[in-house]
Amino acid sequence: MKNILILVTFSFFILSCEKSDNVKSIQTIVSIPDIVENFTDPSYISATGTGGISALIPDTVGVAVDSIVGFANGFGGKTGKDTVYVLKSDLVAWPDTTSSGASTLSFEVFNLSNYKAVIAPTLILAGPLSNPGPSDLSGSYQRTSNGFIIDLTLVNTGVYLLTNHGGAAVDDNPTLLYNYRSSLGTDSLDFPAQTSSCGNALKLVSPSAPNALTIQQYDNLYPPQITSLSPITFSWKVFEFADTSPSTTHPGAALCAWGLAVRTFVKQ
Repeated sequence: MKNILILVTFSFFILSCEKSDNVKSIQTIVSIPDIVENFTDPSYISATGTGGISALIPDTVGVAVDSIVGFANGFGGKTGKDTVYVLKSDLVAWPDTTSSGASTLSFEVFNLSNYKAVIAPTLILAGPLSNPGPSDLSGSYQRTSNGFIIDLTLVNTGVYLLTNHGGAAVDDNPTLLYNYRSSLGTDSLDFPAQTSSCGNALKLVSPSAPNALTIQQYDNLYPPQITSLSPITFSWKVFEFADTSPSTTHPGAALCAWGLAVRTFVKQ
């Protein structure tokens, strides 16, 4: 009886091994949707603690396409569901809007294979200055060398949104310009290093600023200038850097979009 039991057990083991060897793998198509069109701005700038941020974002922020498996609520194309709109309502979650700084908004849609497409513009929240300069700098300014118009919009106390820091037909991220009250009670500009659309960093510096200094040295010694208050006139250079670290040195040349020329703007 003992020998029979051993034989049966051994036979079962052999059958089990043979069965596992015959198991075939199943091929699975992995399909990751593409963002083919993005209607959102690369970044949104607003004041802290306001309810107006949502109004900056369009109802449709982009279009995603997947012609392999499609989307549950998609339309058109080879599968009949290839294309889908990425909507404002596809925002994953609002970041903390009570503190100043930069964060990312994430809009997500998933295809039928549960892979996602993401649109992720930057949200920049500007807090108020406790010691703003005395002048209202908001308005339109004309560059003296080419007539190009730039706009400066008050975002929060002492903080302005600058639509075009170079005064040229070059698309770039919007930037923030600060107006502090100096020790003499006058207006005093400050422009912290900010990321450009090229992925590097840029600063507005004094028209007399030399090349090859660090970001921190430009902050301390060579801020952009208000050269007149009647009419209000700005003057600066647009310097580019590899990144926004205070110790990063200006290379003495343009890295992407901006040359080294002095730019002067007069309020209209």
